Amino acid sequence: MGMAMALEEACAHMEENTEKVLKLRNRLIEGLSRIPHSVLNGDPEKRLPGNVSFCFEGIEGESLLLLLDDKGICASSGSACPHINCTAPCWRRKPFRRQ
Repeated sequence: MGMAMALEEACAHMEENTEKVLKLRNRLIEGLSRIPHSVLNGDPEKRLPGNVSFCFEGIEGESLLLLLDDKGICASSGSACPHINCTAPCWRRKPFRRQ
């Protein structure tokens, strides 16, 4: 019964929650885009509501994660495409270039 009620609740508020997540995502993208040498990965408009992916020139992912963790910010440096057979472009294997 509990799972069914949770699903009903989630579905009842899906549109409202999606709007909140979109606003937060867009605010995060706007803020991170102001950082020098930052590049948003992927299309700025055609993306899932909760998806934000950036590259930052001149800092290793692990170092950035440690700095963010010290500030209480959760992040990951992993690619969504960890296997070799993936057909998506792998920006991590190419030299960093700002477009």
